[in-house]
Order: sequence, then C-alpha cells, then structure tokens
Amino acid sequence: MHRQEFPGAHFAEPPQIVPGWNLRMHIHTDGQGYDVLFSDETDKKCAYAAVSDEKDVIRQSKMFPCGI
Repeated sequence: MHRQEFPGAHFAEPPQIVPGWNLRMHIHTDGQGYDVLFSDETDKKCAYAAVSDEKDVIRQSKMFPCGI
C-alpha cells in the first residue's frame, strides 16, 4: 500500500488522489485507449486541469479567460 511506502504522504479518499485534487480515468470499451483527467478542486475561479490519453500527450486547461 502506498501509505507504507511514503509514510509522510497525505493521500485522500477517491476520487481525490491527494487533498484537493480529483482523478478521473476512462478506459475505452475496446481496451485500446484511455483518458485521464486530473483537476484542482480548490481552484474555483479558473478550474485548472490536466488531461492525458494513450498518446502520452499532457494538456493543461483553465476556464476562459484565465491564462495558463
């Protein structure tokens, strides 16, 4: 278990992976791909998020008109 490997780490209950951060993963029904969304639940103004997929490209996003 990760808590044993990293005794100083502060993990949260799903779907939050660490306090304030939400992780959502969707695996395609054909098993050939996935989408991952990692979002900052504390950023109420701009809703920062990072998205990735099986192509290993990480994209950052915020609500308009907030800049990256």
